[in-house]
Parts: sequence; C-alpha cells; structure tokens
Amino acid sequence: MTEKPVRRSRSRHAGSITSYATQSGQRWKFQIYVAKDPELPELGDTRLTRGGFKSLDEAQRALAEALRKKKSVACRV
Repeated sequence: MTEKPVRRSRSRHAGSITSYATQSGQRWKFQIYVAKDPELPELGDTRLTRGGFKSLDEAQRALAEALRKKKSVACRV
C-alpha cells in the first residue's frame, strides 16, 4: 500500500487539494468556492474544480493562481 503524501498547510484552508487515481497514474485536483456573480453576492457561491495535475506542487501553484484571480475579482467590486 502506498503512503499518501503530506499536504502542505495553507492559511485559513482556502480551497482543497486531493489526489485521485487514473490508468496513467496518480493525478491531483483542487477545489475552491467562488461567487456566482461578484457584483451580486446574494446569489451565493459555486464550486470551481480543476484537475489533471501530475504533481502536488503543480496543483498548489494552480490553486494559488486561482485564489489570486478570485481575490482580484472581489477587489474590483
């Protein structure tokens, strides 16, 4: 049985990163919640999932980029 890699902690647990198995090997995906419409926060949030990353580091970088975009959109409102 293979051991799971240790996840790196992120402050305030913004988003989540998980691994999953495919025929070609292990892949990683991240998930965050973003506003459906930043100008109308009463509409609520929707889940944004992106996957297919070959390494945990690659998924971490993509998650960080998605969080930066989320923050920049929220700042413009």
